[in-house]
Amino acid sequence: MATTVWLEIARRNHLELTKLWTTQKISPIGETTVMNRQGMMPLQFVARSGHAQMVDVWLREYPIIDISHQDQREQTAL
Repeated sequence: MATTVWLEIARRNHLELTKLWTTQKISPIGETTVMNRQGMMPLQFVARSGHAQMVDVWLREYPIIDISHQDQREQTAL
């Protein structure tokens, strides 16, 4: 799986795909540290875009995701 898959899922708010992958035990762990050019991780895309359901699924299913990571502008998903 390409390391940019979770960034694209976040960018496009693919909630149904995320739910399907969680039932199939496909985990973004290891890929959650993938960053874009601005230093943003997938969770930051989801949170910044206001996709509350996606944030809820990711944090519930993957509690190891780093919620305190800061991008280049020192912003976090919180």
